[in-house]
This record gives sequence, structure tokens and C-alpha cells, in this order.
Amino acid sequence: MALELAREDIRVNAVVPGLVETEMAQRLIEASTTEQIARLRSLHPLDLGKARDVAYAIAFLLSRETGRWITGTSLVVDGGCLAGSL
Repeated sequence: MALELAREDIRVNAVVPGLVETEMAQRLIEASTTEQIARLRSLHPLDLGKARDVAYAIAFLLSRETGRWITGTSLVVDGGCLAGSL
């Protein structure tokens, strides 16, 4: 899709967030044991994300200044979770 829409000056990207502190995530945390919560946090070296962390990544991609030359990619915003699993 990115290649097809590039000629229209439309960029196509995806944002791939890790565990973000939201109401839904809070319900998951409340249903978890202390050990499970510690494990979730240990998987995210920069700790769990906030909604603004994902919003800033999206703003980066949307900006004509910072995202102008980015298309056809996925931006992982997960506090290092994926990097720790490699």
C-alpha cells in the first residue's frame, strides 16, 4: 500500500505499541498476581508505556518535518520489550 500511495504523497506506516497503561491494561494488572506483574514490567526495560508515548510516536510519523521520508514501515514503541526478546 505504501508503494501504491507514494505517488499521491500519502505515507503508510504502522505503530506497534507494547503494554501501555490504559484502563484495559489496568484491569489486566488488577487480575494478575504480584509475580505476573513483576514479569510484565521486567519485559519492558523502560517500564510500561503511557498513552502519550504512543501519541508522540504517531506525531513523529505524521509530521512533515520528521516523518516526511518514512513510509512502509512499522515503528515499535514498546519500551525495549522486543529488543529484550531477541
